[in-house]
Amino acid sequence: MQRFFELVLQFPKTVIVIIAALTIFFGSQLKHTRMETDAEAMMPKRHPAILYNDKIEEIFEVKDTIIIGIINDEDGGIFNQRSLVMIKRLTEKIADLPGVIANKEDDVLSLSTLKNIHGTEDGFDVSYFMEEVPKTQEEIDTLKKSIYDNGMYVGGMISNDGTGTLILAEIEDGLENRYQVYHQIKELVAEEEGGPEKLYVAGRPVLEVTFGLYMQEDMQKMMPLVIGAIILTFVLIFGTIRGVILPLLVVIGSVIWAMGIMAMLRIPMFTISTMMPIIIMAIGIADSIHILSKYYHEVRDNPGKEKAEVILATMKEMWSPVIMTSLTTALGFISLVTAYMVPIRYFGIFIAVGVMAAMVLSLALLPASLCLLKLQVNPWARFRSAQVSEDDELTSKSKVFSKIGSFLFKYNMAITAIMLIILLVCLGGMFLITTNASWIENVKHSSEVYIANQALNEKFDGTLNLYVVVEGKENGIMKSPEILRQIDGLQTKLEKLEVVGGSRSVAEYIKRMNKVMNEDQPEFETIPDSRDMVAQYLLMYSMSGDPGDFDDVVDYDYRMANIWVQMKSDYTSDIAKVIEQIKTYEENHFDQTKVETHLAGRAFTSYVWVDLL
Repeated sequence: MQRFFELVLQFPKTVIVIIAALTIFFGSQLKHTRMETDAEAMMPKRHPAILYNDKIEEIFEVKDTIIIGIINDEDGGIFNQRSLVMIKRLTEKIADLPGVIANKEDDVLSLSTLKNIHGTEDGFDVSYFMEEVPKTQEEIDTLKKSIYDNGMYVGGMISNDGTGTLILAEIEDGLENRYQVYHQIKELVAEEEGGPEKLYVAGRPVLEVTFGLYMQEDMQKMMPLVIGAIILTFVLIFGTIRGVILPLLVVIGSVIWAMGIMAMLRIPMFTISTMMPIIIMAIGIADSIHILSKYYHEVRDNPGKEKAEVILATMKEMWSPVIMTSLTTALGFISLVTAYMVPIRYFGIFIAVGVMAAMVLSLALLPASLCLLKLQVNPWARFRSAQVSEDDELTSKSKVFSKIGSFLFKYNMAITAIMLIILLVCLGGMFLITTNASWIENVKHSSEVYIANQALNEKFDGTLNLYVVVEGKENGIMKSPEILRQIDGLQTKLEKLEVVGGSRSVAEYIKRMNKVMNEDQPEFETIPDSRDMVAQYLLMYSMSGDPGDFDDVVDYDYRMANIWVQMKSDYTSDIAKVIEQIKTYEENHFDQTKVETHLAGRAFTSYVWVDLL
């Protein structure tokens, strides 16, 4: 290493230029930095839960949804012409936004695109509840009656008290697209404000965008604070401009190298990644402290030495501990590659990269820079030496630690016993740790997304979806009255849980058809006994309506059914209770030789995410 330092001192400007060029290059890569807040992207790509969830989203053509809530506590709720015109206008504008999935007229769901199954002389017909906005109060009352007589959308799309309704817009994949759609929807919502209606925007995409914005804000707030703390630290330790500027260049350079390499490799910033610059800087300053402290001691103790000799003596003694401490720290973080969670793996890898970058910069930039500067004594050291001699200072410290050592030695058994008791208590406490997390509770309670989520959960069935997929062994099995009744029974069971607001499945459509075919008598809102009757209802629906209306609840072959369970809580402990009820019901009611159940949706992937964490 001595030869290396001799070369550094021989060509200090070249070393500084090379380091500056590398730093500029890595800094230029930061433009490729992107935020990733999607929970699924944080899990191993080949994880069974992710693979199955992707499969279900493709089969049932379901995507993440932005939820727009419209609540009017005045004018008799939303059933007035002003509110209804707003709903239709906003639905059409949202459907026209790039990034919103609107291949069909009713892909953006709202009161103006929902379809009603109603009886006719020939059987039943399928038509929009509100193809045109009602012009008279009588027409508005008829609309309201038809919605509540149907009942399928009450709670899920229309509040029970008639004061609120939802617009649901599925969006295409990609965080950048989410940012764009979310901000465009917010602009549309802002244009509609000013009346008695309160508008809210919620949903998992909104939450993810909010986390991305928080990540940027956190870094913008924390970096100046950390840099300020570092500057203050070095002012107090060294009291010189070089003692502040040089270490600052080392730690900032190490952050740029680590983050630049990560961006260059197109690895995204996860939530945990926002701590990387802080940790790299906190660890990286240690190398500079050790090297500069030794440098100032050499200057003070050897006033006649040449500059090159002082720097060589400093680096000769310090390179070994600097390299060893950096390597052990880096290896400690590299061990995180064994973690299941993708963000934690990258967190460990690039903290290690930053630590090694700080080591390289400390061993190259510091001696090269010091070589270009005049020798300088630490003014704080000069001040202290004027107050008390070094021997007196050591004697004073030695007395304090000598007394502590004597006390520990005298009562060693008692102190050992106390420490063992504390250790056992702490070990016991480890087994009491429970895993529970909530995405929504991690955002500020004063934020728009939190307020929106609370308001919509209070008025409607819930903003988080859990998919219960009933998968049959043969095509057409979802037309079986037995299986449909079991699906309906599972929905009834789950809807009794406090955290479940409501649910939706193909069974509800069949029950509605059976009711309207029997003069809307409530006792006929059941699954018919005949499989042929179920098939006939479905055929009649396809003739009057769009068979694609069932795409999100049953597959083309009627082999798989998707039960939408709407939850009011995203705490993993609450999700676990629902999952337990599903498993119990499956064991006691479903014939597992014919069907089996699987789970998917945002609620389930969040549950798996926390389990892996």
